[in-house]
Amino acid sequence: MLVVLLLGPGVLLQPLLGSGKRAVELPLYAAAAWVVAFWWLRLLPLEWTAPVIALGAASLVGGLFFWRRPPDPGSALVWIAGVALLTVLARSALVAPGVDGAMHTGIARVLADAGGHPATFRPMWPVDVFRAYPVGQPTTTALIARLGGLGWREAGLVGHALSYALVLVGFAAAVSRWNGGAAAGLAVGVAAVLAARSPLYFWTWGGAPNALGIAFALPAFAAAADVLRSKSWRDAAACALFSAGALLTHPVSVIALGWAGLPILGGALLLRPELRRGFPALLAAGAAASLLCAPYLAGLRAALPPEGVAWARAFLRETGTLGTVPRMLHDAPLVLGAAAAVFVLAARPWRAAVPLALAAALALLVLNGRVAALPFSVLLYPDRIAVLLLFPIALLAAEALAGRPRIAAVAAAALAVHAALLQGKMLGAGREHALATEADLRVLSSSALPSGCWVANNYGDAGQWIPALLGRPITVPQVNVAFFDLSLDVHPCAAYRGDKRVYHLDALPCPGRACESVARDGGAELFRIVDPDLAVRVVAPR
Repeated sequence: MLVVLLLGPGVLLQPLLGSGKRAVELPLYAAAAWVVAFWWLRLLPLEWTAPVIALGAASLVGGLFFWRRPPDPGSALVWIAGVALLTVLARSALVAPGVDGAMHTGIARVLADAGGHPATFRPMWPVDVFRAYPVGQPTTTALIARLGGLGWREAGLVGHALSYALVLVGFAAAVSRWNGGAAAGLAVGVAAVLAARSPLYFWTWGGAPNALGIAFALPAFAAAADVLRSKSWRDAAACALFSAGALLTHPVSVIALGWAGLPILGGALLLRPELRRGFPALLAAGAAASLLCAPYLAGLRAALPPEGVAWARAFLRETGTLGTVPRMLHDAPLVLGAAAAVFVLAARPWRAAVPLALAAALALLVLNGRVAALPFSVLLYPDRIAVLLLFPIALLAAEALAGRPRIAAVAAAALAVHAALLQGKMLGAGREHALATEADLRVLSSSALPSGCWVANNYGDAGQWIPALLGRPITVPQVNVAFFDLSLDVHPCAAYRGDKRVYHLDALPCPGRACESVARDGGAELFRIVDPDLAVRVVAPR
């Protein structure tokens, strides 16, 4: 299948930029390359399918010449774990869960239907400019749909599930890179993701861009540490690509790690003068990341709209407490992390310094939500930052378990039981929050809505999937905070009530004098609007 070509950039970049000890970062390089390439391919005056196929094929064939040996077994096992996770998630629900799952799939259709050259966000949102929104995760979904020949329901499932497979790989890659390519680091990274509530819990509400942003941000942070130690331009290039991928996907994680890393960097340069020789390469990595993001940055709005800022500040105040950390991660990784910290402090205290400093800095960033004192605070969501604390916990665990196979085996067995119970609940929550049922899909697939027809809908049912599945606009879409100033009066030609209302909201004017039922299956019903004077205001739901 042509979708295999999407791995081409990873096959090329892994031997050029990878650590040389582990091939685990290959799918991350591939994903980050396409996320960045989307913005640059928009500068070409042709539809994106041919350039994507050409780039994928050329990089796949060219990359094979740089490989001197097959991928190491540890990396292959991590990839197998990622594929298994992708498969389980994609088969666990009928559609990608949550209103955000529907929204991100709708945006992916916008990208694909425009051939990679969208000028607006229609029909997902009535926004007549294409800017201010990082579309990294929808880009991967759109490419999977086009090159894989999938329908939008299937592409949405696979595209979202892929983000969680990549966050599993990203944790493993970052922990292993931090520990010099150790195989134990791969295992600890995978175990950390499976043993924590989040980031996998993001699946239940559609937070795939958050997961993919973490998948890029953590290897970027680990590569930045390697830049200081090795002074290698190879590591600097890896750091730049992963940082750019994170910024173009969901910038919260990479900005948070940047803030958390600043005091650690200052202390490292002060206490270890030999690291100063790597500082120019680290600065170059930052400059290169900005350059890779240049087409996106050129169209970025100067600030969020006032409505978006007000919502963000209220959310920051609500979640900016340390209680957010166990709520996001679960008590088990926190208890194990504390035990690992005590052990490492007692045995090799210098090995605990950076992970503990990183954990402290991230905890302070969570508390920053109460005061929003730092620049870019509106992007520093405390609940997403809390998930990043899993990384220093994993670093401490890897250090504590190094050279202790029996303890590691006991810990692995206990965590396997815990993970099975925890993630089993997550899969159940994902099925519960999937907005569409088979009845919804039958009604929607049989509909024949005219082009440009606005559909009146509810916030929490399958009507959210109309932009993705039918390419028609809806009156109550999920809207990103960047467009919270959205306001438009429209006349809908149809209305839809879903079979399943996850958020128990029903504000449709149908049935009634304005409506005529045209299709029904169970609780799913499509109406024609017969009142020519009916008007609905489209605004961002809060």
